[in-house]
Order: sequence, then C-alpha cells, then structure tokens
Amino acid sequence: MKIIAHRTDNTAYEKRVNGCVKFAERNGIDFYYTEGEGGMRKFYCRLLGTRDILKDVGGNSYVTPEQMATCIATISDQKLKDFCTAEGELARIETACENGTWTSNADIYFCELMGKRELAERARQNRAAIYEQRDREKYEEEQRRLAEQRAYEAAEREKRARWAEQAEQSLRVGHYISPSDFELLAEKYGIKLPVKFVGWLREHCGSIRITPHREQLPQGVSWVNKYETYYRYDGKSKSKSIYAYADALADAVGL
Repeated sequence: MKIIAHRTDNTAYEKRVNGCVKFAERNGIDFYYTEGEGGMRKFYCRLLGTRDILKDVGGNSYVTPEQMATCIATISDQKLKDFCTAEGELARIETACENGTWTSNADIYFCELMGKRELAERARQNRAAIYEQRDREKYEEEQRRLAEQRAYEAAEREKRARWAEQAEQSLRVGHYISPSDFELLAEKYGIKLPVKFVGWLREHCGSIRITPHREQLPQGVSWVNKYETYYRYDGKSKSKSIYAYADALADAVGL
C-alpha cells in the first residue's frame, strides 16, 4: 500500500482537498488528514505518489484528479521505490525519533491511525524535546544578545565619559570646544538645552570658548554675562541664548 502525504494551508484548502477527494472517491481510496501548526493540514491518502514527486513531473498542489492520475502514471519506478509505503513512513518516523529530528502532529496522528501507539508516543515525546531544546536555545540566544547589548552600552558610556573628560579639560584651559562637546557637557551636568538651541548648535555653530572675565570694571558696574563667551558661527546665524547656557555650564564646571 502506498501513501501520499499532502500538506496545505488554509488559503488553498478547498482546491487541494477537492482534487484529492475526487480522485480518491473514483478509485475507492481512503482519504484522511490531520491539523498541524499555523493552520497547516497534512493529508494522507492511499495513493501512489506525493506532492514532491508531482513537482518532479511538472505538477503542483492544485492539480485536478485527472492531472494527478496522469502524473502518477508517469512516476518512475525508482521514485516509487524511493517513496515510502505505510511501513516506510513508519520507519521514517521511527528514525526521526531515534535521531531527534522533527516529528509533526501529522506523524503522530499517522502512527495512531496505523495502530502504532508506542511509536506515536515516542514521536510525541521527541516533538516535545525538540520544542524544549528550541526554547532553551532561544533563551540562551536572548541572554547572549542582552549581554552583548549591556557590554556595548557600557563601552559607549565609558567612551562618552572619556570624551566628556577631554572636553571639560579643554574648556578649563580656555580652548575652543566643539558644539557636540558643549552638548555632552550640558548633558553631564544636567543643563537642559531647548531643541531649537540644539538645532542651532548642530547646524550653525562652529566652536565655543568660555573664560572668566579678566577686565576689572569700575565699582557698581557689572557684566551682563558672568563669563566671556566666544563662538564661531556661519553667516548671520547668531544666537542670543548661548550666553546664558554658557554661564550655566561654566558655573557647573567651576571655571
């Protein structure tokens, strides 16, 4: 007795089933199927051939009963020999259980249909073990991913810390710092910069220097800004607010 194992999804259910059923009815062949994961169904018919063999001879899963009969008639003896009988299908499932390779719900159902309860239970346990292994591997992979992410974030924090330290040292000795240095130091000391100002820094500002005032003013006269702030900019894109943020940063740094 030959077996055809036919797998399909919900979308093509009617077309594929009807073709198999009609052919089975005309030839007095038993037809049955089982549900699988993700809406998959696996069909078993006592026929000559399989979907893979039909592909080899130019057929597909949407063949009519007549086309299926023609395809089956053209299958080589070697193909039929290579394909499984009911006993061959059971042997394949048993080998899968021994090797720990995949066994489907359809395989379990087929064993039960053939009266092989013990093999069906082995296939069920094998399937459970594979899922358990997959879950374990998935968990381990997630842990590796998280560890790599933590390591990357730690390296980035260390890199930014060194960057901030260099920028602060430059600021202390009166050197110009870049707009990105200014942003980084403001972040380090908790100075909130408005989005508009940050946009100006990134688009129009070239470099910034902040130093204490060195000139002595007459008594009763004070500077508008606590520190001297120099900045390079492009075109006419000046900023009035940079002085206040520069004063706040200089105070935080302790110039």
